[in-house]
Order: sequence, then structure tokens, then C-alpha cells
Amino acid sequence: MADLAANNGAAEFYMMINQGVTTDTPEGTSSRLAASQRTIWRAIASLIARGQAEGQIAEGDSARLTAHYFAMLTGLTTLHVALGEESAEPDVDLILRVFTGGPQ
Repeated sequence: MADLAANNGAAEFYMMINQGVTTDTPEGTSSRLAASQRTIWRAIASLIARGQAEGQIAEGDSARLTAHYFAMLTGLTTLHVALGEESAEPDVDLILRVFTGGPQ
């Protein structure tokens, strides 16, 4: 989230990776990126599960929470790239409340 707010090219990089995974352009890109995507997915899922075990992350299926994390990241990235300065800066506290089940 800090990288998105810093406007340092992280959003554009993420979008390029996403493009390669979803469209396989150039051909073969999707399969080459699949292993790293699985590694990142597993790492985030593991962090979420560990946070749940420590009572810091809301209860629920860690795979579903991981999917929601990536959905938020993809959405925020897309908005940042599409809208530029018009997009709202990511609110880390709001995002953390989604995962911790804290007060809204």
C-alpha cells in the first residue's frame, strides 16, 4: 500500500505482472509467472493463518482472506493506474480493519 501511495511505479509493475498472468502475453508468460505467483499466494496465506492463530487476523478461511487481499490489491492498483492523482490513496487502517475485524 505504501508503494501505491508513493507513486513509484509499483502499480504499473503490478499491472504488467497481472497482464502477463491473465493474457499470457507474450505467449508463455503465464506459465513462467505461475510459480512465483503461487509462492506469493502461499506466503500471504501463511501470514494470514499465523495472524489468525495469534488472534491478530479475523477468523475465517485463510485462502478466502488471501483472495480478498489480492482482490483489494488488484482493484486499488487498477484504480491508481487508471485514475492517477484522482484515485484515493489506499487507507491502510481501513484495509487492516477488514482483516482484523476491528471497529469500523
